[in-house]
Amino acid sequence: MDYSYFYKLGSLTSIVLFNIVLYYRTINFDLVMDDHQWWERIRRDGLISIFKINSYKVFRCWIADRFYGGTTFGTNLKVEHAFTLFLHTITCVLIYVAFGRSTVSFEASILYSCNPINNQTAVWLNGRRYSINIIICLLIIISPWLFPLYLFGLALQPSAFFVWILLKGIPLWIYALPVIGLLVFGKEIYIKIERRYQDMAKGDRFHLPAKNAIVVVKTYGFYFFKMLIPGVCAMIYPTLFQWRNTKEGNENAYSLNLDFYKGTLAILLTMVSFYLIPNGSRLLFVFMFLSILQWCNVVPAFQVVADRYCSLPNVFMMFFLAYFLNAVFGRYAPIPVVLICTYYCVGLSVVLRMYRNLIYFYNYHILYFPGNPSPRTDFITSLMSRGMFKEAEYLVYGGLRANQKDYSLLVFGAIMCLTSGKPREGLIFIENAEKNFYLGREVEQKAEIEDLRYHLNFLLNGPERR
Repeated sequence: MDYSYFYKLGSLTSIVLFNIVLYYRTINFDLVMDDHQWWERIRRDGLISIFKINSYKVFRCWIADRFYGGTTFGTNLKVEHAFTLFLHTITCVLIYVAFGRSTVSFEASILYSCNPINNQTAVWLNGRRYSINIIICLLIIISPWLFPLYLFGLALQPSAFFVWILLKGIPLWIYALPVIGLLVFGKEIYIKIERRYQDMAKGDRFHLPAKNAIVVVKTYGFYFFKMLIPGVCAMIYPTLFQWRNTKEGNENAYSLNLDFYKGTLAILLTMVSFYLIPNGSRLLFVFMFLSILQWCNVVPAFQVVADRYCSLPNVFMMFFLAYFLNAVFGRYAPIPVVLICTYYCVGLSVVLRMYRNLIYFYNYHILYFPGNPSPRTDFITSLMSRGMFKEAEYLVYGGLRANQKDYSLLVFGAIMCLTSGKPREGLIFIENAEKNFYLGREVEQKAEIEDLRYHLNFLLNGPERR
């Protein structure tokens, strides 16, 4: 009697149950980051019906409504979180199917499931468009005739752009779809790049300086090692965050520091791994490499590092990790796989905490990345919008202890002094903020400073000497 059918069915069942056990708690999670503003708009204006799509512009609005803020079915949080869990589970099942329904593909699926680097696609509502792209990519690997789904993936976002290099045995006209995709969605990509250019210093725009290669190497190294050794994961990383934002950020980005040598090592490991893998899997490896590289600031438009950008290449990274573990350890490969999964599950249990609600989200980043001002300033803005000035003041001064030269924190310090009736201290904050403008945004920030100075002087001297 052939037991292979029962073995494969048991493997699929194990994958589904493993995902449910890991992520069932996320169904009760709240909204994080800027999802609140999105949901408030949807609750106020409603979703666009699919039957009202009568133009490309309306189609793009429908795509945004359904997939960008995690409101695919409406504004029922439990349903939306359950759908995100469903997408992640389907991804893991397809990994097992796409890579041959073997021991290696089963181990790759389990490794991918619990790898905390996938937190933004497995838990974050706004990350589902990346999950859908991964699913489309795996479906195309299973059946190249499903390649027309590629255009829908591009409509969401371009992470799977290079999947066409994996196609075999299909008509040549199919290769026209990437060109069509660029023609249809290229303008939107260009507008996004142009918007990022506007936030740069003028000397950094519209050219690719040789030193930008240092940033590319650093970003590649960040993603390569983050997929294998995730460590503490986050939504907002301090790595390269101030590049093209402050002078100190530029000096750090272009310096040959530890991050650069890690990137160099990652490139060397990539080359050695490409040589060691079988010929039949090298196209998969090339696709993984390109899928990482497209997020590595090759185009000099500032792209922050984020876990969601490596969720697709991580599918292939986990497959090759499982392959090498089986090649090295043979029948004992399950032992290192279990040990790695244990390490991943511990990291996952930590990162899941930040998705419970907005308070957990910001406190998580402040706790693990105290030197990164962005989560703190976003939290301060949220608190001030609710009239919680005392709590906001505590965060401002705590942030300034960790980062005394951040423009946003210094401006918030001046605002705190204005609201608490301390104009002299506020003017000191203003003077320090003027020395730390963000590059490329000096004009609007100078106007902001002048407005604050006017109100502080008014409070200090009265209307007759403002």
